[in-house]
Amino acid sequence: GINAEYMGRAVMEGPAGALAAMRPGMTWVEHTTTHPDEVVRLGGVAAARGVALLESPLTGGLELLKKGTMTALVGGDEAVFARTLPLLKVYTGLALYMGALGSATTVKIISNMMAAVHLVTTGEMLMMARRLNIDLKRFFDGIRASAGNSYVFETEAPLAFRGTFDPGFTVALHCKDLRMGAELAKRGGVDMPVNDLVTALYEKARERYGEEVGSSSPMRLNEDQTGTKLQLPGFDDWRYELQIVEGSLAPVHRKRQAKL
Repeated sequence: GINAEYMGRAVMEGPAGALAAMRPGMTWVEHTTTHPDEVVRLGGVAAARGVALLESPLTGGLELLKKGTMTALVGGDEAVFARTLPLLKVYTGLALYMGALGSATTVKIISNMMAAVHLVTTGEMLMMARRLNIDLKRFFDGIRASAGNSYVFETEAPLAFRGTFDPGFTVALHCKDLRMGAELAKRGGVDMPVNDLVTALYEKARERYGEEVGSSSPMRLNEDQTGTKLQLPGFDDWRYELQIVEGSLAPVHRKRQAKL
């Protein structure tokens, strides 16, 4: 999740922090996602000790994390990135350079904002299909093979089918991401009417269902509004794997009953 204050401050900073034990010329790779301003501050703290900082927020979801194949978005000195890239490749599927310190975290926040929009739309369209008597298994496969498909649709619609609404990330953390994004958009002078609506729905889900429910829970609002459930048989053991195909994430579905 995105936090305004660096979560690892007690670990890295201070007289007993890990940074105090680092020698000049060493590199600190930070995978915690925090505020871009905080990343820039940390870069100054590191530079004062002769240490280079690379911010490297990870994205791709829980399944990639389990397999050590997440995407690393990296910000900092480009020469330091090039020097560190062989190490990053050991435990990520893809490491992409975004620019100066703060840029990678900004991209991660924007990615989380886009994911939220896709999730809300997924819930609405699943319910629309169900209420119009479209078979949801056929609908799922039809959208997967159409221009309306998205990574979020493929990997989170089945969470509604299972009734868990939990991708391994809480709605409270996603709400924090959205608020952070709104602040950065305002700084950039960009109106975000869609993001504002989506944020309101995420906050409504957080207030109604609790802080620790899964971040796919806004889809439950559609169930409440219509009195109709989205659950389907055949997804109890469903899981997915992700492949990187020419720089894009491609979900591969496993342990699902017959498609039709």
